[in-house]
Amino acid sequence: MTKRHLLPVVLASLSLTLTACTGGSIPTTSSGSTDTVRIGFLAPLTGADASVGEGTNNGTRLAIDHINAAGGVNGKKLSLVSQDDQGEATKGVEVAKKLVEQNVVAIIGPTWSGVTKAVVTGVTKAAGIPNVSPGATSPELASFDDGGFFFRTIPNDTLQGKAMSRLMQEDGHKKVAILCRGNSYGNGFADAFVADFNATAGNNATKVEYPDTDKQDYRTIKAKIPAGVTAVTLVGYVGDSSSIYRDWIAANENVAWRWYFSESLRDTAFSTNVANPPRIEGMKGTLPLAAGTYIADFKVAYKARFNKEPGIYDAYAYDATMLVGLALARGKANTAAAVKDNIIAVSHVGQKQTGFGQAGFTDALAKLAASGNVDYDGVSGSVDMDTRGEMTGGNYVIWNWIAGQPVDTAKIYKF
Repeated sequence: MTKRHLLPVVLASLSLTLTACTGGSIPTTSSGSTDTVRIGFLAPLTGADASVGEGTNNGTRLAIDHINAAGGVNGKKLSLVSQDDQGEATKGVEVAKKLVEQNVVAIIGPTWSGVTKAVVTGVTKAAGIPNVSPGATSPELASFDDGGFFFRTIPNDTLQGKAMSRLMQEDGHKKVAILCRGNSYGNGFADAFVADFNATAGNNATKVEYPDTDKQDYRTIKAKIPAGVTAVTLVGYVGDSSSIYRDWIAANENVAWRWYFSESLRDTAFSTNVANPPRIEGMKGTLPLAAGTYIADFKVAYKARFNKEPGIYDAYAYDATMLVGLALARGKANTAAAVKDNIIAVSHVGQKQTGFGQAGFTDALAKLAASGNVDYDGVSGSVDMDTRGEMTGGNYVIWNWIAGQPVDTAKIYKF
């Protein structure tokens, strides 16, 4: 879809989101009427990681706008029911139960891996509600007992750990440490990184796990890092990682260390928290690269709708929501079972749709009606799922901190 076609799509669908947003810029609940199909959403909407939740909420809302502008699914419009998991597993389980009570047919999220595992095993598997995550990247989630109810539109960190390992080796580092938050996300990334680094550069990578909380003791962590390390990778969230990095600066030791960051720290909230631009300047990170056929159209539509650029997980949230809509259509029923049974098929079986947004969804529905299948061409990438609901490949771009802003480079690892 060209730029001139986007404004009518956005204007046609404003009523849904304006209704949802009374009382704040992000809805914590938007139950909709009994005449709509309810889609759940779960992410941190408050706290240190609120910017992540806001962005993925926006990506989900934009997709719902486009689906509804195309007439909805099986004769029904979609509505969004959003809950704030605060980035914590216990809270995630609590609010996931509220989504189940609202009779949602699927949940977009959670965003974080530790919350995802707790929610799926503790709530949604038993309730028969599929989760489609745009940001949970732990390799552990590829094989845990999800009952067939967990899917994701982002590659898992087996690949990102390898990308980080290759980056640090190419930068000349031979002895390194990786600091990781002690949950599914941190450990999954770190284990993949250590395995690759030690296999390709000798047994010189050390994993240092720290507690699964935002409050950290840098001295305790530092004591576990071997002498001779020249570079450190930090895999956590904004709250815990800001604390660790600030304390490293304050200690004024090991000043020659080069720091590398996971994608969850590609957030200006991190640099703001660090509040010392010279000590973060030029440090690098890795990021799953959202670069599908219609990524440029998505960015234009997102900016027009929310007056800001999309964040790192927002395209994946958009694609997750579009896949849910197409799974309902392929199953010819607005039920959780239809999502579970059809979401993998609509990710890679049949012809790709032509176009983005309302036009793209309309074309996808036409292809489904004609042949019974469609291969959704996502804004983040091909979003082809294997039999476990895992992405079959992934690309990673390297980014740098420049003047307090995360800036992507031209360097990309493809797997």
